[in-house]
Amino acid sequence: MRVLLLAEWLHQLGGCETFLVELCRGLVAEGVDASVFVAAPPVHERWRQALGERLVVAEEGVDPLEALRALSSRHRPELIHAIPLERTAFRLAALSDRPLLIGTEPSDGSERCHWATYGPAMAEALPRFAAVHAFSSRAPDNLARCFGFRGVSTVLPPLAAFPEERPLWCRRRPTGRLVGWGRLSVEKGWSFVVESLAVLRRRLGPLELDLWGGGPLEPVLAELVASCGERGRVRLLGPYPDPFALDLDGYDAALVPSFFEGLPYAFLEAMWRGLPAVVTRISGAPDLVSDPDLCRFIDPGDQEQLASALEELYGDFETQADHAAARRAVVREACSPPAVVPAMVDLYRRVLQPQSPPPVSLRAGGCDIDRAP
Repeated sequence: MRVLLLAEWLHQLGGCETFLVELCRGLVAEGVDASVFVAAPPVHERWRQALGERLVVAEEGVDPLEALRALSSRHRPELIHAIPLERTAFRLAALSDRPLLIGTEPSDGSERCHWATYGPAMAEALPRFAAVHAFSSRAPDNLARCFGFRGVSTVLPPLAAFPEERPLWCRRRPTGRLVGWGRLSVEKGWSFVVESLAVLRRRLGPLELDLWGGGPLEPVLAELVASCGERGRVRLLGPYPDPFALDLDGYDAALVPSFFEGLPYAFLEAMWRGLPAVVTRISGAPDLVSDPDLCRFIDPGDQEQLASALEELYGDFETQADHAAARRAVVREACSPPAVVPAMVDLYRRVLQPQSPPPVSLRAGGCDIDRAP
């Protein structure tokens, strides 16, 4: 099987980039002839090293669609997998002389999504895709309802090839310090958290928040911290080289307050370290975790639920470290290459050798639910 993974960009170290690179490596390990085409340079050095000769980058100033068509003509992939669904994939979908096309939708596919691709371009292109992979079990129904997608859908978590040697979080006494990391952008919900801190302190006592990462919201957050009177209690610590290089042992919990999300790597990274997390249930996290001792779910933008979740966590704080190993086990069992890659290969085979009627597989928490679309 020959598969070409289409990336609109690979210049950052975000979740979609990490998933695409790890998937390519996992596919190759499974015997699939997989390579990556990047529509726009530059490519981060980490991904260049990870992909090596499997990486092809469109030249600066060249139409990425034309470069992709030329590459496809030479290499003749049986299938192109766009991670994520983006502009070049939408343009490719309009062509008749192309391989079968599937895409990864990194959000929950709901009306909350504000990305530029969500609109007429998505509605026009998506029905032409043979299949869609999503991280959240909410996404297939949302994509069908909002954009008329009726093809094969599979829900699989991101690949998490995390370092085993990192010790588990083991704090027994609270510090009053919370942490978040990742891209600082509107949909991640950090403005909501900063604006909620005064309410949280009235119920929980002194609290501090450290935010690691950069992004378009960073200058806005800096102004918001000052306007809300949170200087000294909220620290914007900037980009970090690796989430596992962060000293997380001094924090009580990780916050993942996204307004819309697929399945954020920050949540998986927190779980891998054994750190308690408060995460919005709009993501794919509830598909993986059913035990309330491991993490707590809230609705996005709900101050009362956020305060209650933290009250529950602090009210039972001395036992939180007892669940650290179970948190890591969830990620190991659901997100390891042996758990994800064969299921993705199965999706490819079902698209390349369609049944009648084509099944729709919703895979969440290790279960398959097949139905005719």
